[in-house]
Amino acid sequence: MCGTQAGAAKGYNPKKKGALSYHPQLAFLAGSKEILQAWFRTGSAYTSNGVVEFVKQLLAHLPNRMRIIVRADSGYFVGALLDLLDAFGHGYLIKVKLKNLVALLTQQQWRAIPGQPVGTVHI
Repeated sequence: MCGTQAGAAKGYNPKKKGALSYHPQLAFLAGSKEILQAWFRTGSAYTSNGVVEFVKQLLAHLPNRMRIIVRADSGYFVGALLDLLDAFGHGYLIKVKLKNLVALLTQQQWRAIPGQPVGTVHI
């Protein structure tokens, strides 16, 4: 969305570089592609700005028994969002590039899971 409407600001816009735009945040129902919720943010908003509040509002409008799975890109890899989803038993699939993953994994304290074979993982 481009234009001089209230809240529009310069942000990432690959088709119209430098144009005023919005950075919408949308929640879809995967099966039917229905929009469950939409927030229009200023074009300069970072991807994860307000995501916890967005999800809290979304969850407030869904039946309590409904389990959701959030699919998102790396801009939504935010601890507060993951903590919120974990706290309510919801799932998530977020694509993240981790630099130095091998070093990160080798520094962790690992313990065997009772009843499961111990194996080696090569990365």
